[in-house]
Amino acid sequence: MPASDSLSLTHSLHVLVVEDHAPLLEELVDHLQSLGHQVIGLDSPLEIDRLILQTPIELIVLDLNLPFEDGLSVARRLRTARPDIGIIALSGRIRGEQRVEAYADGVDIFLAKPALPDELAAAIQSLARRLRRSQQDVWRLQPQRNQLLSPSGQCLALTGGEVGLLRAMAMAPDRVLDSADIESLDIRSKRGLESSISRLRVKLSPLTQGEPCIKVLWGRGYQLLLKVAIESA
Repeated sequence: MPASDSLSLTHSLHVLVVEDHAPLLEELVDHLQSLGHQVIGLDSPLEIDRLILQTPIELIVLDLNLPFEDGLSVARRLRTARPDIGIIALSGRIRGEQRVEAYADGVDIFLAKPALPDELAAAIQSLARRLRRSQQDVWRLQPQRNQLLSPSGQCLALTGGEVGLLRAMAMAPDRVLDSADIESLDIRSKRGLESSISRLRVKLSPLTQGEPCIKVLWGRGYQLLLKVAIESA
């Protein structure tokens, strides 16, 4: 894929390409590198979680027909753990209901394979602009440092328990922590969970300027109202 002269790079991104067809993977990686992006290629989803934690990936170009794990399942996991990441799906699946499912699972842009080089480059540029705007609302949890960074860069020190609680809510579907899930946390009772949530709310309040950060879902559990991305060290 030759780089297009008609598309100038507006923002260099750290891009992960996941494609199990080796020639196409090489072609995509070479093309995006020629546009100035920093690109890593994988031929299966098995190493995605490790790379996401160790590398500042901003955008993923994801084939939906992958071995070991369906691409839509990958998209759901990534969207939960990294609400700030951009996801472009590539697939021969062109039926309307499959596109709807992809968008519901967190895909930002859906392109039918084979995608034209200029179309993929334009999609990445468009998504890069949207990412820069949306990142203004994202909080960043740094478990290794026991701290949370607000969108404005303010730093909040956390206890290990608070880190675990925030991580659990951030990674739960729809950011909803069911009361029955407390067994996965170091909390011994429902009352202990309520106390932990209350203390965390108080701690977050100065940084949220009084805006709600955790919502009680009566009879179900708690929903985190902040977009929290989980970062590595």
